[in-house]
Amino acid sequence: METKLSREAATSGSIAMKVAWLKQLCFAHNSMRQVSEAVTRLMTPGTEGTITLVVGPTGVGKSTLGRRLLTQFLQQHIAEIHENRGCIPAILAEVPPASGGKFDWPLFYREIGDKLLVPRWDEAILTKPGPMLAAPETVFNKLPSMRFAATRALEQRKTRHIILDECVHFTNSDEEPLEYGDLLKSLANLPGTNLLMLGAYGSEALVKASAQISRRVSVVHFPRYPATPQGRKEYGVFLFSLQSSLPLPYDVNLMQFRDVLAAGTCSLPGFTADVVCQAVVNAATDMQTSGVSTWKDEYLFSAMPSAVQHATILADCLDGEERIRKYLPSLTKPEYVSEDDVRNELQKKRDESFSLREF
Repeated sequence: METKLSREAATSGSIAMKVAWLKQLCFAHNSMRQVSEAVTRLMTPGTEGTITLVVGPTGVGKSTLGRRLLTQFLQQHIAEIHENRGCIPAILAEVPPASGGKFDWPLFYREIGDKLLVPRWDEAILTKPGPMLAAPETVFNKLPSMRFAATRALEQRKTRHIILDECVHFTNSDEEPLEYGDLLKSLANLPGTNLLMLGAYGSEALVKASAQISRRVSVVHFPRYPATPQGRKEYGVFLFSLQSSLPLPYDVNLMQFRDVLAAGTCSLPGFTADVVCQAVVNAATDMQTSGVSTWKDEYLFSAMPSAVQHATILADCLDGEERIRKYLPSLTKPEYVSEDDVRNELQKKRDESFSLREF
């Protein structure tokens, strides 16, 4: 069983231990609490078969949210785990990036298998009772067989909650939407199972994979702290918690840099934590090589993003915040396009497709 580091051990330990300590920290800041509550409502017992998609900017804390929810879901089924050691009620798997535009399905299913402690999908298929799906040398090369093996293993492990991180890798690939749409549908169709997907801006396009997926998916926005007085206050609370946990043998006042940190990291908690982690590495390295045991502001400033990096990240946040609005439910009376508008748009696409074929 993995043993978590203590702050004291990290403070007196190596640079690697300091980084490990900071990486294992998980602060339930206000934005995360709100998103976590929304997700929990959508994935409570009795709401099986749901697909929840959490979308937000890179560095806002989606992966941390996934780890928190995994722990929460496992705790809900702790009695069942003790009764049945083969039960794995919840898993968190990462969707691999596409290579040359092509999605790596074998790697994806291998990741699922690892989380379910089933390292060899071919063995998982071939040892099941019933007719063999295919010859041993071909069974692992077929996508339907891999999907069958995954869903069978999930059923046998009694998995109730499936969490997929980095789901933007689906939409960033050249894969046909129907292909990953069928996967998501098959996962959500497992008896008593809920599917949670986490992804950066752009992941919301998964809603358009198929009408069946669109009907079942709920999109939850995980926003950064807003540039408002209340947003700055909440960001300060998060920063203070981070400051109080630094594994250094002296006190550091990060609060004096609240505004520049908020601006430089676009008020993204995860990005802020990464910057502070690098600052700690800078301080620890200086202490190790030169014996310096006092804080220097340059440790933090040199860990901050460059002007170009900041502009790129900020533009991505602003663009994503604008584009995701139409995917979110309205708190007021909704307005929809008319059937005539949709019919005309469909006809336009047919005409364009016909013109391309003629050309």
